[in-house]
Amino acid sequence: TLTFDGDGSGRSVLFAVAVDPFDGSVAAAGAEVRQVDANQRLIPSPQDDILTMKIAPDGHLLWRRTYDNPAAGLNAIGYGVAIDRSHNVIVTGYQEVTAANTDIVLIKYGADSTPLWVATYGREITNTDATIDVGWGVAVDESGSIYVSGYVGRTTTSTLNGTDRLVRKYTPDGQRVEWSRIIDGGTNDYGFGCALGPDGKLYVAGATLSTMVSRSFDLSLDVLDRRSGV
Repeated sequence: TLTFDGDGSGRSVLFAVAVDPFDGSVAAAGAEVRQVDANQRLIPSPQDDILTMKIAPDGHLLWRRTYDNPAAGLNAIGYGVAIDRSHNVIVTGYQEVTAANTDIVLIKYGADSTPLWVATYGREITNTDATIDVGWGVAVDESGSIYVSGYVGRTTTSTLNGTDRLVRKYTPDGQRVEWSRIIDGGTNDYGFGCALGPDGKLYVAGATLSTMVSRSFDLSLDVLDRRSGV
């Protein structure tokens, strides 16, 4: 078992891990709760930052990075991580844009930990609804295209029927979405992990609310053509 000390400013947790099939290095993503500032003074409202780590095959830490939410004092958490053929690390999760609204965030780091780009996705915030958009899973194909799975929802059903699974395909530079697919099972639908198969398909694991009263869920597995999203 490998353990790593936090940076001394708070609590750290890892939610996702990926192994580089070419060099055996490991990437992990999660969150670090900052409780003190640069002067070691307690922060009145501690916030979560997205934590990303790269670990060598022999277990020593190569690098660690934190992504601070640009909205001061609000949280950001990483739930999914992947590594491409150039050893770049891609992380997805969410960041709060207000105390009640979240956007999907997608971050790409170079093999040496250099931040390459950040892409976000969030639907329009209205006066009556709060948007809850979260990225949970991420995968990368041989060309570097990036696939993100998660869910989008609102706290009321005036626009969407609860929560829907969301799957998106990004270009390697993160500048363009090649396709985006919302999967609505009629109630609350959640997308979590995703993986690419040798058959050209994208597999997305999730859950669908089957009974509102007892909060029972059915398992779901969506199989999509990675070229078209259908």
